[in-house]
Parts: sequence; structure tokens; C-alpha cells
Amino acid sequence: MAVRPAGSADQEGSLTQRAAYGAGHIQIHNGIAYFSALHAPDLASADAHTVGGQTRQVVRLLEAKLQQHGCSKEQLLTVTVTLKDMPGAEQAFGESWGSWTDMPATHILVGACGKDVLVAISGAFCLPPAK
Repeated sequence: MAVRPAGSADQEGSLTQRAAYGAGHIQIHNGIAYFSALHAPDLASADAHTVGGQTRQVVRLLEAKLQQHGCSKEQLLTVTVTLKDMPGAEQAFGESWGSWTDMPATHILVGACGKDVLVAISGAFCLPPAK
């Protein structure tokens, strides 16, 4: 499998968009945008030391990604969440996520997220039809 430069398309119309650390990676193929590794972009902020605070940052980032592609949270197809293994993480995530959408996370994994990262989100959303 050949590695394509960021922002390049292959013969099937797949498009890779790489972003800064924490801002996620988006792969577009056949009208579906797959995103990975979204986490709080500002780990030094006051709210970055809690699962709820990082979830709110990730939700704002995800919402911006959706808007960049002409979408809203209603186009989310699947979401996988990785939470740091710590007491109360699932409840804190659920409260912050639930205040943004009533869509349940498809999968919640508990494990290592990386240094200072308490929440990481990956998933997919449907792109609007081409005009």
C-alpha cells in the first residue's frame, strides 16, 4: 500500500487530510469521512485536567471538523471513545458527551491514551451529497 501525501487523492477518490497533533486525521472514501485520534488540543488549559473538560474540548474540535465538511452531529455514524483508566472516567465522559448529543458512543474503551490525554475519539460521519 502506497502512502499518499496529506491532501492527495487516489484513483478511487479517497482523500487523506492530516492535521496537527490532537486535531485528528481524516480519511475520506466513498462519501464517508473517517476520523481518528481527536483529543483535547489544549492540554495546558485549566479544564484539560478532567475527563469532562477534555471531552468538551474534543466535542468543540469534532464540531469544527464536521462544519468544515458541511456536516453536523446528526451525520455521525459511529464513535469510538478511549478513556484513561481512572475512577469516574466513564460517568464524566457520559455527562459531557450527553450534554452535546443524545447519540451513544458506539464503543468505549478504557486504557492508555497517551501522556496527559484522558479522552480520545475516533469515528465516521456521512458527507453531504456532492453538488
